[in-house]
Amino acid sequence: MSAKKDPVKGAANQQGTGPVIYLGPNVLMKALKTYTVYKQEPTELISSLQEEYKTVKRLFVPVADMNRAQKELKKKGTPISLAYQELIR
Repeated sequence: MSAKKDPVKGAANQQGTGPVIYLGPNVLMKALKTYTVYKQEPTELISSLQEEYKTVKRLFVPVADMNRAQKELKKKGTPISLAYQELIR
């Protein structure tokens, strides 16, 4: 028996339990490189970045949700798209 996942909330529910991928822009001075995969959510890195980039956590998604997240990234006004825009400013 498997539980149904809400595709929008699924990313938030699974982070920290498995591999996540960073889908934001390269910000090499902040140790962020697009498509970097982490064994688990890099909570220390995210915490250190949230002072400057409040929504950076949205750009770390479970690897299993990567395709869905990339589609959302292309849609103007979605949470992940807004987070991406915050980092490129």
